[in-house]
Amino acid sequence: MTSPRRFHLHSIALTGFAVLSFQHCAFAGDASDDTTRWGLGIAGSASQLPYADDQARKRVLPLLYVENDWLKIAGTGIDLKLPSAGPVTFALRASYSFDGYKTGDAPVLDGMAERKHSVWVGGVANWHDPIANVSVEWLADASNHSNGEQARIVADHGFEIGALELRPRVSAQWVDGKYVDYYFGVRPDEVTPTRDAYGGKSTVNLEVGTRASYRFSARQTGFVDVTAVRLGDEIADSPLVGRRTLAGVTAGYLFTF
Repeated sequence: MTSPRRFHLHSIALTGFAVLSFQHCAFAGDASDDTTRWGLGIAGSASQLPYADDQARKRVLPLLYVENDWLKIAGTGIDLKLPSAGPVTFALRASYSFDGYKTGDAPVLDGMAERKHSVWVGGVANWHDPIANVSVEWLADASNHSNGEQARIVADHGFEIGALELRPRVSAQWVDGKYVDYYFGVRPDEVTPTRDAYGGKSTVNLEVGTRASYRFSARQTGFVDVTAVRLGDEIADSPLVGRRTLAGVTAGYLFTF
C-alpha cells in the first residue's frame, strides 16, 4: 500500500477535494433525528502532485461515515454540530490533512527537511438553498507545524436523475503566508545550485469538480469524483512546483448500516 506521505496536498489538490467532497455529502441521507447513521467503504484515487518531475499518485483508502444530530465524521474530518439559524447550520471542525512530505517523495525534494502533516481546527457555516449550497470554513494549524491558517468557500448544487445524483462544485481556498512558507518555501540551508531560496506569501487556490453518486439500494452507494485545481501564484512560483494545474479522480463505495 502506498505510504501515507503520498497523500501530500490532499487538502489542496484532491481533500482533498475528494475527502472534502465526501465530508460535505451524505451518501445515504443526512441524519435528521435521534438515530445515528454510520457506514464503511473504500475508495481508490489517482491524482497529480505539484512537484517538478513528479508523477501521478495512485492510492486506496478506507472510508468511515458516522452522523447524528450533534456529530459528523466523514473521511478525515470531524464536525461537532452547533445550533442552526434557519437555513444556516454551524459546526466546529477538526480535520487531518496530508500536506507534509519527506525528502524522497520527489527528486526536487532531495535535501529538503521533512514537512509534517497537520491537524486543523476551526469552524464552518453551511447555507442551504435550492439554488446552491454554500459552505464557508476557517481552520488553523493545531499541530503548530506551519502555524498557518486557511479559509475555504465552496458552492455546489445537486441534480437528481432517478438513483443518480450529479453535484458540480466550485471553490476557492485561501492559505496564509505561514502555510505557503512551510510547505512550499525553501530555507537558506536547503538552497542548491538548482533550487533557490523561497519564502511564502498568502495566496488563493481555485477548484472545479463534480461528484456523481449512484444509490444501488437504500444502504449502498457508489461514487466518482473528478477535480481540477489551479494553484495560486505564490505556490506556483515556488522552485519546488512543476505544474500549476492539478487533476484528480476518486471512485469509491459506501455501505451504511
